[in-house]
Amino acid sequence: MLYIQGEETRDTWLGHVRSVDAANQSVSVNFYVKSTRWPDRNLYVRKTYDPHAARQTVNYKSILNIAQGEWVSANSWRLL
Repeated sequence: MLYIQGEETRDTWLGHVRSVDAANQSVSVNFYVKSTRWPDRNLYVRKTYDPHAARQTVNYKSILNIAQGEWVSANSWRLL
């Protein structure tokens, strides 16, 4: 899981890397957002399950850092 810089300065996203394209210096990610169902548990769930919109390509320059956390289930990530 990576911290990804969004379009605005204050926009930071969590992205789960699905593939790496070293030749184009980019990664394919699924974005995760804070769970509205359990906001106090620091859980993140995939932003969309639409197969046509699920993956986004992100340039290496937009990667801010590695996110520390753990998988709680197949679709839930807990940020530490």
